[in-house]
Amino acid sequence: MSAKSSTKVLGGALDAARFISLLERDVAFAIPHANARIHWHLGALETTLEKSPDKFWALDALLGSLTDRREAVAAPRSLPDQKLKGRHTMASWLAHSDDKLLHWPIRLSPRIDQLLRLPEWLVDANWLKPLGYGDTFDTKLQLVPAHRCTIYHRDYGGKDTWMKLLLGKVLVACWSQADGARHGLDDNLPDSERSLDWERFRRMESARLFLLTKGDVLVMPAGTYHYVYTVQRKIVVAGDFLDGSCWERRLAVVARDKAIGVYDDKCDDIEGIKRRWEQWQASRRTVSRASTSSAGKDAAPSVA
Repeated sequence: MSAKSSTKVLGGALDAARFISLLERDVAFAIPHANARIHWHLGALETTLEKSPDKFWALDALLGSLTDRREAVAAPRSLPDQKLKGRHTMASWLAHSDDKLLHWPIRLSPRIDQLLRLPEWLVDANWLKPLGYGDTFDTKLQLVPAHRCTIYHRDYGGKDTWMKLLLGKVLVACWSQADGARHGLDDNLPDSERSLDWERFRRMESARLFLLTKGDVLVMPAGTYHYVYTVQRKIVVAGDFLDGSCWERRLAVVARDKAIGVYDDKCDDIEGIKRRWEQWQASRRTVSRASTSSAGKDAAPSVA
């Protein structure tokens, strides 16, 4: 593997400005657990799982923590994965399932949602959070059994993607959309015919290979192709990020979505999301000015 492939790459302080400057390089990057614990901690949810000897059953307990315990015993809780509705309880999934649970919006699990805290700088910089898109851009939980792989693909819609590993071990190979097009390692082939050509991967300037363990964070700029192999059964929290940076690249991702017929009006309309963000910001400024003006009128006159 080339010298540019790496496992742990980012140390030091992390804020919105540095995060965006890293995204502008169009290369995936990882934040090792020691640094992520400081700058990308997930609040009481992460702390609760850290303290639990069995993190899967700790999640299951949180699912039932707002319901009557007797009811939970009588009717085991289904895991709220939106693509596999009602298929699994935690017991059935742990016992004999090869299913990947990738579509579990944390918002649908009230107690877990209460415990989750994203980095404040990330929330403040993210256009998606205040705009009310429902579960489309929800932060999600993912549960994946060991020795499952996901063929290389890219996430649609011009958004950056992040994931934090709360348990397990995973191998992820990443490269940019631009490099994928240049080297013929892109989504021209149907899923059934895609395989990762490691020789082509090695030649790409943006190629990065990560071995992530508990507590690590991986960030993938918009359009990043990625191949994922889960070495040890994992729990992941993942989310999307969008702001005004890297706009040409974001538009190129959306153009590619259109070209291969996966464009979605809700997910891919980043220009519409941008307009909604600008309107939201303008309304906030109007409210702020009105509040300031009202406060000035109500203030006591100064003593001459």
